[in-house]
Amino acid sequence: MGAKRGAGAFVEIGVNRQLPSSRWYIEGDMKLATDYRGVSIRITYERLAHIIEHPELSDMEPAIMETLNNPEEVRRSQSDDKAFLYYRFLRATPAGDKYLCAVVKEGGVDAFLLTAYLTDKIKKSEMVWKKK
Repeated sequence: MGAKRGAGAFVEIGVNRQLPSSRWYIEGDMKLATDYRGVSIRITYERLAHIIEHPELSDMEPAIMETLNNPEEVRRSQSDDKAFLYYRFLRATPAGDKYLCAVVKEGGVDAFLLTAYLTDKIKKSEMVWKKK
């Protein structure tokens, strides 16, 4: 399956079907998001299925992808210096107004989604990046 990355890219599905995709695409048994630095983040279907089986996150796949692609703030995990917390504020989630936190682990040339959850506030840790 071929795919182009970047703004305005398309995901090729089957022979002649294409879905518009601004910053993510499907590859085999996973999706790939592109973060604010242009780094690809793997999202396996196993991880995504585990995340969205939680009732408060069941309809949040688009919000998770948007948080990875376009976070408002990124912080380094206090417990793992190779894990990063991508935050985006969401209004009217099933749990009310909350931050969505997508946890990304980086290692070498690889980055992948570990988990995602809703939270009332951003954790106090080293700020890596903030949207202007």
